[in-house]
Amino acid sequence: MSASKDPSKTDSLQLNDFFFQQARAYISRGEARLSTMHRVAGVFVSGAGLLTIIPFMLKDAMNEITDHIPNNYNIISITLYGLLLTTVIIAIFALGSLFKNLILFYFSSNHESAASGSFLPRFSLSALAFPTDEDPNTKSDIIKNIKTEIDNIQRKEIFDFLLPKNKPKKYNNYEKIAEETQNAIIPKTRNTYQPTGDINTDKHVLACLVAMGMAGLYDRTLIEEVARMEVSLTRHANSLRKLVLRYFKSMILIGTRILFIFIIGVIIKKSDDTSIPLILFQGFFVIALITTLVLRLPLLWIHLELAQTSQTFRKSLWDKDISRFEHIVFGFVICEIIMSIIGFLSIYYKFQFLESLFIAIVVAILFVIIVGYSLVPQQTINYWATLYKKGNEAAS
Repeated sequence: MSASKDPSKTDSLQLNDFFFQQARAYISRGEARLSTMHRVAGVFVSGAGLLTIIPFMLKDAMNEITDHIPNNYNIISITLYGLLLTTVIIAIFALGSLFKNLILFYFSSNHESAASGSFLPRFSLSALAFPTDEDPNTKSDIIKNIKTEIDNIQRKEIFDFLLPKNKPKKYNNYEKIAEETQNAIIPKTRNTYQPTGDINTDKHVLACLVAMGMAGLYDRTLIEEVARMEVSLTRHANSLRKLVLRYFKSMILIGTRILFIFIIGVIIKKSDDTSIPLILFQGFFVIALITTLVLRLPLLWIHLELAQTSQTFRKSLWDKDISRFEHIVFGFVICEIIMSIIGFLSIYYKFQFLESLFIAIVVAILFVIIVGYSLVPQQTINYWATLYKKGNEAAS
């Protein structure tokens, strides 16, 4: 008579198989989503490269402006050079912030090897090991196969593929990393190598084991891989959100300022020398005002869409990661406004420096209040969006 099966064990096995199927399917979808995110980010890498070329289009306009700045180094020439310097600083800051976001998207400083107490930047996509609970026998065979490759001095095709054996000088870097981390960077399940006495062979194997740790090859269970995938998708989504907004803000900012500087260069070509400083101060003042408007355009467009599609306008949250860029640029814009007003008053009204500075600061403060940057960002956006919504209601 055959022994009867335990129903509880059968249900447990079926549940376990169902979980593994769902976990594998989720990881597959997650890998596809990560691949899509990295393709999107790759587009902005090319775009950032193009943005670095655009400022060179200003060469002729900038030369035209500098040629008409007085050489006597009075308050007029100093403020004009200050305005040009601020323009360069804003462009460099915008590009630098964009490249910073790109670097932080592709690299991470917080990962498993951080437990060793040492810092090592790592690519955001780590290596992927076969889960330990998929099939314990298969996992054991994989590790044994690699261990066989390590132990067999004459046959190490796998490790030769990872790091060429004919370049032993390159192993010194890996040896140093292993020494500084006290081998903590090497995955614990792979750190089973026993030295053979052959210095080159031992260095080669150690370098390959360190390379595994540097790439993030850690043995995890399937549920740990699922949890890591959720965290990885969250990290990439947040980083990509900031990266895309930063890119469009930088592109609008640099493009708008270049356009107006080019227009100023064309105007002063057809103007007499006595009126050029006044035109420059007026032009940079207009550029500062336009910069204030275009900086908020991406977020304003998004929030205005919300105001049009919802019955009750919801409160916008203040995200410092998104608004920090425009607030720093706005600080440079205030400096441009103050310098433009000082230069304008010095020429048109023949004011002294202190008189011009006092008036410029008062105007700058009034400008800050009118524009709304003295308020927290969500209040400003709410105010603009509410006015826009009321205008549409009145028109209808």
